[in-house]
Amino acid sequence: MKIRPTLLAALALAGAAFAQSPAGPAPAPAPAPALDPAQLALAHETIKATHADKLIENLMAQIKQMIPQLTPVPDVITPGQQKYIDDYTSKAIDLAQESTTGLLGQMDQVYASVLSESELKALKAFYDSPEGQSFVAKQPQLMQKMMPLLQGMQRELMPKIQALAGQMQAALKKAREDAAAAAPKEGPGTEPAPPAH
Repeated sequence: MKIRPTLLAALALAGAAFAQSPAGPAPAPAPAPALDPAQLALAHETIKATHADKLIENLMAQIKQMIPQLTPVPDVITPGQQKYIDDYTSKAIDLAQESTTGLLGQMDQVYASVLSESELKALKAFYDSPEGQSFVAKQPQLMQKMMPLLQGMQRELMPKIQALAGQMQAALKKAREDAAAAAPKEGPGTEPAPPAH
């Protein structure tokens, strides 16, 4: 499976943002209230119904494909070198698997803490229904049709924003020039204006 450039870019941006975060200990967050195990279980079932877990699994599959490409490998390697490569790949995949599994657990907690029991049940009922399953199955088609619209909106919007920015710069320049023209000028027979306090 080919790695999507957007995934690589997202991972790179995430790493850069983490590296640029300010040093020093962050303030300790307030302890979160304990969640009802039944609410967590319902949140987990709701996530499964929305197929959000499959999105995480697809991400994991892409990461697995990406890991071997992160370390250049010579064209000719010895069996001993291959063992090191295999060991590295296995450990990296295990780390990625732990991370994605932890992310799924965090999703359960987020859903359970934000959505009420009745909201979770209603969502699950919808996504379990034929209409909900059809909606999930047609998400790729919806995104495929939406992307040209979003790109077209961006193409139309950016020149307008740039034009407004140009107008703002021109207005600021004129305001500075008007202020400079209205300021009293010092001549041979005039005393300098007192400094502003």
